[in-house]
Amino acid sequence: YGILQDVTERKLAEEKLIKLNRLYAFISAINHSIVHIKEEDELLKKACSIAMEIGKFKTAWIGLLNEEDKLEVRDVLGEPAVVQVVKKRSGIDVQNSPFRNTGIGKALRNGIYAVSNDVLNDPDMHFLKEELLNAGIRANIVFHIKKSGKVTGFFSFSSDTVNFFDEAEIVLLQEAANNISFALENFDRTERHKIAEEKVKESELRYRSIIEQANDAICIIDASMKFIDFNPYACQVLGYTREEAMQKSVTDLL
Repeated sequence: YGILQDVTERKLAEEKLIKLNRLYAFISAINHSIVHIKEEDELLKKACSIAMEIGKFKTAWIGLLNEEDKLEVRDVLGEPAVVQVVKKRSGIDVQNSPFRNTGIGKALRNGIYAVSNDVLNDPDMHFLKEELLNAGIRANIVFHIKKSGKVTGFFSFSSDTVNFFDEAEIVLLQEAANNISFALENFDRTERHKIAEEKVKESELRYRSIIEQANDAICIIDASMKFIDFNPYACQVLGYTREEAMQKSVTDLL
């Protein structure tokens, strides 16, 4: 009995080490993608792909909330039947549906991860039991995704093994989810900066159009009393080209 127990414990230790090494490879690949990918959609697709190919999860999908707090399935990978079912969840109001008490609803509502290590016997997942049974899903964990400090979505992982998500696994997956949140915030910040720049350019173009078409002589000077611009009508009145006028001082034209 002692030898059998020793062999069993050694095998469990080996399996745990393999699982942790796989997770470290998963996080490394996620971080590499974050550094090199500059578009939100591309990163979300890549994250799910890495979860399946390197993390070896049964399913992986990412959902984000739109402006009306309705769910948008941004990407999902797994068996075709599961993918079809998950995609149909786009548009639901999670907090006003049976999903409120599932891992998805809890993660979105509480801003912390939600795990169910035996989904077939989880009362909150009972309405999904047939779907989970057919898909071969036995454990599920959901991590929230944040933008600007607000929970705006989640990353869901499923396994075909009961009690698959232990403490060490949860810590590493949480790190991956946090890194994705950080990347999405950067994308959002970059997009806001881009929009602000475009608005400034539009404002400058409108301003320039008004100045150029004005039927009044407009001369612009800076704080040091140097000319920085003349509109066409000002040049016409002064009898100088714009380049010639820019070489003059204020006293020259008084």
